Amino acid sequence: MIVTRTVPDLRAAILERRLAGDSVGFVPTMGFLHEGQLSLVRNAAEQNGCVVVSCFVNPTVFSSAQELASYPRDEGRDLALLERERVDIVFLPDIHTVYPIDDLTRVTVE
Repeated sequence: MIVTRTVPDLRAAILERRLAGDSVGFVPTMGFLHEGQLSLVRNAAEQNGCVVVSCFVNPTVFSSAQELASYPRDEGRDLALLERERVDIVFLPDIHTVYPIDDLTRVTVE
């Protein structure tokens, strides 16, 4: 299982599999995996030669900093579960990878 944390590394890992002729299934998650998400991983594996799973706790879906802080996280547990499911590539970006500071725009409509 390849663990990537940057977009260039993710792209390179996916490109290698696509050049080998594999279709790629993608399962985006917010981590702290549960059986429903693992079921999606299994389904992706049945339909594709390569499975990519992302684990990113997206701060934009929470209504407060307290709610975000209380969201459970356990990267080691998630990686062990994904290894058990024989996932090919895991993408674990940090906040600045997903939302680069220079590119951040917020629009508020009242």
